[in-house]
Amino acid sequence: MAKKDSRKAAFGDFQTPYNLALEVCSRIFHYEPTPACIVEPTCGKGNFLAASLATFRSCSLYGFEINEGYLFEAQKNLVQANHHFCSVFFKQADFFDVDWESFFQSIQGSIVVIGNPPWVTNSELGQLNSSNLPQKSNFQQLTGVDAITGKSNFDISEWISVRLLNALSSRKATFAFLLKTTVARKILEYAWLHDLPIHNTSIFNIDAKSHFDAAVDACLFVCQTGTTGEKTCPVYKDICSNESVRTIGYSNGRLVANVSASKIVAQLRANTTEEDWRSGIKHDCAPVLELVRTNSTLFNQLGGAVEIEEQHLFPLFKSSDVAHQKQQQERLLIVTQKKPNEDTNLLIQSAPKAWAYLMQHSSFFEKRKSSIYQGKSSFSIFGVGEYTFFPWKVAISGLYKSLHFLVIPPINGKPVVFDDTVYFIPCHSEEEAALKARLLNSEIARDFFSAFVFWDAKRPITAQILKQLSLRKVAEELGCLRDFDGITSKTNPEQKQSSFHF
Repeated sequence: MAKKDSRKAAFGDFQTPYNLALEVCSRIFHYEPTPACIVEPTCGKGNFLAASLATFRSCSLYGFEINEGYLFEAQKNLVQANHHFCSVFFKQADFFDVDWESFFQSIQGSIVVIGNPPWVTNSELGQLNSSNLPQKSNFQQLTGVDAITGKSNFDISEWISVRLLNALSSRKATFAFLLKTTVARKILEYAWLHDLPIHNTSIFNIDAKSHFDAAVDACLFVCQTGTTGEKTCPVYKDICSNESVRTIGYSNGRLVANVSASKIVAQLRANTTEEDWRSGIKHDCAPVLELVRTNSTLFNQLGGAVEIEEQHLFPLFKSSDVAHQKQQQERLLIVTQKKPNEDTNLLIQSAPKAWAYLMQHSSFFEKRKSSIYQGKSSFSIFGVGEYTFFPWKVAISGLYKSLHFLVIPPINGKPVVFDDTVYFIPCHSEEEAALKARLLNSEIARDFFSAFVFWDAKRPITAQILKQLSLRKVAEELGCLRDFDGITSKTNPEQKQSSFHF
């Protein structure tokens, strides 16, 4: 996707090259060689429809497009390309206003739905004040914190695809869209979670850089509707490949990156959540809360000197620090709360210097856009609790493509805290942290995680993936179960609290 002006970006205006459209149609021919009709819900200049004319015979074509200029150009192109005298119908329409169930029910025979929907997210369109948005709806059915944080941000192509697959659920149809690979997987997960009647699913990787000048992993996602098949999806090197490189699957309500590998390590899966995996602190106010110490003087990112009570300062490791295995303190974080929803007005008495500093920079906190802070106490942070202040931790970066777990000791008598892209296990002792890190860095644990991690994801490592592994089972496999049970038995419920307090 080459860089576009904001108006074009608001409509996801990234036209599919005709040669790529031909390759897609050629692949679809293997799924449905004689469709009754071909539908492109966001047809743009009509390259997919033109390629369909060159590939299929005796079918009707339907193109929907919101942009009147593109619709005119598509009609002109199709008239010139229609040598087989197929029936071609165009309609200027906003995708979100079309009654797709009724439209598909009006069509006799098999259907092919084809296209390249907008590669933009709802938040990006919102920032552009675009009207080309679906009505707000939590179609992902997220709950709690997930529903108000970044997890609720979705690609418009995801919403469009889910909308169409639901509308096609009672029809025999072939669905083929060019999508970000991450979006294709989200659609698969949604369909399998909700038992949509899809089968014969496939993902064919494409070179988005050469076709769209986009630095993103992309694919052709194909499935057929009307009946339910196995919850597996082969992944192919490219559109022309006939031999898959791996197979995505579905287990315990989540996608599996490699079905074959996951079967080999299945005995290591946790029956319940065994380890207390946590993410670091989210604050969205780095200029004020993140400090460095130079010659005994604290400075914020604004260049100002800061005087504050030491009990609210903690050594901070970011995702890059953990990934690069740094063990030196370079940054400090002002931690304003020791537990969720704690009233930060308590700082007026307990830490007057901190309170004065925060009040001086209150405008920065007021600019935080995340809804997670709405209705919360002034200067609130998120992702803080007893676990934050455990002296020892085993941590991993969620952003980097590495499965290395790092033991993080306290620094100058204080526990290290992390940003919210780091995941960690809080530990009571060096002995506990060392053993758990050894288990997590073992070859069998690495093989386990590799079966579930999608390395092309924006955040490959997630707490959901980490929680699937049973460290106790790993210890049993490695012959150190007695040591593991001995260490964990020392931590009874009464002891499960941090040793550091404000």
